[in-house]
Amino acid sequence: MVDASVLIATIDGQDVHHELAIAELEATRRQHALSLPAVAFSEALVFPYRMGLRHGRSIEGGLRRLGTVEPITPEVASRAARLRAERQIKLPDALILATAVELRADEILTFDRRWRSLDSRVRVLGL
Repeated sequence: MVDASVLIATIDGQDVHHELAIAELEATRRQHALSLPAVAFSEALVFPYRMGLRHGRSIEGGLRRLGTVEPITPEVASRAARLRAERQIKLPDALILATAVELRADEILTFDRRWRSLDSRVRVLGL
């Protein structure tokens, strides 16, 4: 499972984590199929679409080839609400974590250090 922070770093060549994000995703893809929660996928596409429709579509195609975009199902939405209520986290974060839980993801890749305490499968990159 891949958080938006990793997807954004992957597509933004100026991001301080760009090279690490690419290396980690390549290594992870050799062991697991990648899942991209719909909310992370959408978040990662905001800046590319601001740069123009053609650029946004190009980046979107690349992300789709990277992994499977996982929808927000009723089960994911319900679990996200519970996570948000229990842990006081933002809805996009809760949706990503809920998607990982519902799909029984092996790990959740992120650059967000605040996620360390949220789930044992969280792997904060760059630590």
